[in-house]
Amino acid sequence: MVSTEYESHDSMDNDFNRFLMLKREVYGNYFAAVDLDNDYYNLDYPNKQQIIPREWIQQGIGATIPPTARNAVDNLADHILTTPHIFVPARPTNSEQQKEQDLAERKRQFLRSFWDQVKIQQGDPIAHGKKKLIKDGRVILKKAVRWDLIPDPPEDDAPRKEKLAYRRELKKIGESEFLWSITNCPTETIIEDPSDCYDPKYVYEFYKIYVADARRMYGLDDHLADYQDTDKVEYVEMWTKPYGDSPGEYVIWCKGARVHEGINPYHWETGRSTEENPVYSGYVPYVIRDSGWGEISAEAKPEEKYVGILRYVHPMLETEARQLTAVDIQMRFSTFAPVITKNISEDNDAPIEIGPGKRINLMDDQEIRFESLPEIPMSAYNLINKVHDYTNELSKANILSGNVQRGVETATEADMNVRNAAAKLEGPNNSLRSAVTVMNRRILQCIENIIEAPVTVFGGIKGGPSSVSIKPNEISGYYETYVEFFTSDQAALDARNARLWADLYAVYQGVLSPQTAMEKGGIENPQEELMKASVARLFLSEPAEQVRVLMMLNGLQSSAEDVLVAYRNNLLGEALNSNEMPMGPEGVPNPQQQMRPTQEQMLDPSTEIIDESQTNVTVDQLGAQYR
Repeated sequence: MVSTEYESHDSMDNDFNRFLMLKREVYGNYFAAVDLDNDYYNLDYPNKQQIIPREWIQQGIGATIPPTARNAVDNLADHILTTPHIFVPARPTNSEQQKEQDLAERKRQFLRSFWDQVKIQQGDPIAHGKKKLIKDGRVILKKAVRWDLIPDPPEDDAPRKEKLAYRRELKKIGESEFLWSITNCPTETIIEDPSDCYDPKYVYEFYKIYVADARRMYGLDDHLADYQDTDKVEYVEMWTKPYGDSPGEYVIWCKGARVHEGINPYHWETGRSTEENPVYSGYVPYVIRDSGWGEISAEAKPEEKYVGILRYVHPMLETEARQLTAVDIQMRFSTFAPVITKNISEDNDAPIEIGPGKRINLMDDQEIRFESLPEIPMSAYNLINKVHDYTNELSKANILSGNVQRGVETATEADMNVRNAAAKLEGPNNSLRSAVTVMNRRILQCIENIIEAPVTVFGGIKGGPSSVSIKPNEISGYYETYVEFFTSDQAALDARNARLWADLYAVYQGVLSPQTAMEKGGIENPQEELMKASVARLFLSEPAEQVRVLMMLNGLQSSAEDVLVAYRNNLLGEALNSNEMPMGPEGVPNPQQQMRPTQEQMLDPSTEIIDESQTNVTVDQLGAQYR
């Protein structure tokens, strides 16, 4: 059955009918649940008449609605830090392991700079996504290539000169432009293959556009003849996944009319392809993940699978608001008591004035009194506290916000409670990690198989501006990455982990590798850290210290590079080995015999670095060459 909104359109097809069916019969309840959750989040409770009588609302007395729902979402979302920590393992190989380690580090820097650029140029889709994940139970990231920046490729039979010019232009664009956009899609605008949200065969995205824009982009004058330019109509995109002999589809409908159909651009031929029988791989440009709080069975409906933090606490939120409203009204009437009068006419020349310091004169037959209401029993406050604690316990909002907890007396207890509360975020945290990991994979796949040109991104690696480039042939089908999102209490945990793994390495070195200890301790690039440690040990060794002191005494630069030059100086090596310096004609160390090595010598890996144990040369001998 098709919605009556579209029954008169002859342009409908099976794909569009499937969209209408899914929207109404499969995802309808989920979209309604999201709308309701949004109402509670925005403190616009739908059952206000059950909180305060309608008559009172009409008199301007509003319900007292605490920001419990909003705080629950915001506090949980704020607890997840949105800077992704990216780890890239080196490709396993029996040769050129160092080369693979260097390439893995460059990939890591590239992806880290990529997400920095997304945040700078387009906002922070991860920050928006985590709130959607916690509130709506679902996060949807969409990756798009900026096709407007990429020139059309030449035909297969185009001249070689034209193809070379295209490759040069593509390389230039890849080095100067940021070629992607990453957006966080509203959860109420996406319908995916309900059988597999992690790897959907198809995805629909729908929203409203102005009729004027629809006419400008697609014509449709006859189709939209009954609409004004300022009206809005439904715009629907469909993406299907490349698979087998199909490169996938990209289709657009506007008010039920198919206005565009083409190939999914995010496809490529696999190694199994032949000219007669192509085999495609690729993806739809969406990554969809659930919060982990819903039903996990295969039969689960979308509203059961995609569950946000507010989904099952609506009654308690209303109870809390109703109790606070009752107490607020009681307090108002107790503070501003109603006035009851007898035999007092409003026409009196001297109306009664009530207020501080006011004097009231009554005639013999007149009477005025203030009506006091019963005091609010303590049981009412106890009930309010109990309900408030219960709503906070469901969301862990109060604990994670850092508020003092009743009944908690020690820092250890508080720390334990925070960690138990943070465990509630394990599901959303894992979903964000998974979403960004998949997005990293698709970025690398896009460079290798779709853009097919070197790509450069700019970022702030190592504390300063820098650029990182990746070539398609450097990826070569290896897309492995690992992502972590830390929580706000992670700093203390990181420090404890670092100490723990340092202690384990001290005990088990020889069995436990330093790389493993550093990775587990939170160091993103152990290889680089090992190199820094080696340089530091060399720079702080006793011979290096002697050279550095003498250089400073003589007004010379004592950088690590200069000390390395001294180390690699052949004459210094000889002096250290022989415990004497070459002497001039008058028994003075001759600096002319002590020339710095050439660049080739300095960079020659065969050049021997002195043994730190050979330190018998005197300070005077070491310093003579620099005078």
